[in-house]
Amino acid sequence: MHLINTTTLGLHEFVDVSTAPRYAIVSHRWGDAEVSHKDYLKGRQRGGNGFRKIEQSCQRARRDGHDWLWIDSCCIDKRSSASLNEAINSMFSYYARAAVCYAYLYDVEMGLASDVEPSVVKAKLAASDWFTRGWTLQELIAPRTVQFFDCNWSYIGAKSSDAPSLNQPISEIAGVPEVVLRARENLYRYSVAQRFSWASKRTTTRVEDLSYCLLGLFDINMPLIYGEGWKAFSRLQKEILTRYDDDSILAWRTFDEGQTPNPYPRGNARGLLARMPAEFANASQAIRSIGHNRPPCALTNRGIEIRIPAGKTSGAYRDPDDQGVVHLYINCIPWREAGPYVLVLRYLPHCRHYSRVALLQDVNWRASHSRWQACREDEVLYVHLTWMDAVYCSTQPAHAR
Repeated sequence: MHLINTTTLGLHEFVDVSTAPRYAIVSHRWGDAEVSHKDYLKGRQRGGNGFRKIEQSCQRARRDGHDWLWIDSCCIDKRSSASLNEAINSMFSYYARAAVCYAYLYDVEMGLASDVEPSVVKAKLAASDWFTRGWTLQELIAPRTVQFFDCNWSYIGAKSSDAPSLNQPISEIAGVPEVVLRARENLYRYSVAQRFSWASKRTTTRVEDLSYCLLGLFDINMPLIYGEGWKAFSRLQKEILTRYDDDSILAWRTFDEGQTPNPYPRGNARGLLARMPAEFANASQAIRSIGHNRPPCALTNRGIEIRIPAGKTSGAYRDPDDQGVVHLYINCIPWREAGPYVLVLRYLPHCRHYSRVALLQDVNWRASHSRWQACREDEVLYVHLTWMDAVYCSTQPAHAR
C-alpha cells in the first residue's frame, strides 16, 4: 500500500497494510489529467489539475491532523498486474480502515453550504457524476465518515454515525438504506439482490470494472481479467453462490420482462445468472425468506442443483399453449408482500434442457406452500441451473447418475 506524506508529498510504500499509519483517503471522479503512479514518482504533470487535486487533498488532510493520504490515481501502480489485483481486491478495506474519506465533487459549486437550502444541497448533490459511478458506491459505504467538498474544497456536509448531516439526502440519491450509511456492518443485513440493486444504475469506464467495484460489498476476492467483458459479472455471481445461501441472486428481471399471467416470449430464453447489475434494478425489495424447508443447493459439474417439487406449479401461471413449463419456487420474497418469487422455466426439446423465461410472484402461495411442505422424496425434481443459457432437469441427484 502506497501513502502520500501530506507534508513532503513524498510517496511511501507500506508492505503490511495492517501496520500502516493512520491515513485519510480520497474519493473522486477521475478527470483527463490524473497523475499516474509512474508520473508522480518522476515528478511529471506537476502543473495540471490532477496534481492540484492531490495537493489540495493533502492540505485538507494536514489541516485535519492526518500525516498520510491515499488517493487511487497515484497510489496504485497500474503497470504491475499484481499491484493492481491487490489494490482492487483490497479497495473496500482501504476505505474502511481510513480515518476519514474526502469526497471531492468537481462538478458541484456550493459556496457556504450552511447558507443553502437543504433541498438545493440535495439537488446539486444528485446532479453530480460522483453518484453515477460504480467505484464510488463502496467508497460511500466502507468509510465510517465521508466528508463532501465542492469544486472549491468548500465543506458541504458528511455522512457518518456521529455527524450525519447528509445521511438522509444521500440515502435517497444513492438508493442505499440510511442504516447502511450509518454503519457498514449493517450491509450484511441486506440480500444479495438488494446490494446489486444499489449498483444497477451506476456505470464504469470499463465493463469489467462494474463487477470488480462490487467485490467489497460481498467480501469476495477474485482475480482480475480485463478483456473478459460481462463474463466478470458471471464470475462474481458464481463466487457469491459458493459463499451465500441466498436465493435472491436469482431474483433479477430482463428489461422487457412483463408481469402478466403469461409473460413467456419465446425469444427471451435465459440461463441462471443475470448478465449485468442493471437487471437487478427492480430487486430493492427482494429479501430472503425463512419459511422454506428446502435442503441447501449443491454445486455440481452441471451447475447449481436445487430440489423442487415435481409438477407442483401454481395454476395462476400455467401456460395453456406450452406443456413444457416448470415453475421453480426460490427462497426469496418481496419485502412486506406475501408469496415467494417463482422462476418460470421452459423445456427446450432440441437440447433437452430448460431455459429461464420469467420471474413472477405466486399469488396462490398458501396452497402451493402446503403442497411443498407435503412433498415426498420420490416427488422431488432435481433442477440443475447451468451457468450460461440452459437449465438441466433430472429425477435423480447428480451423485446418483
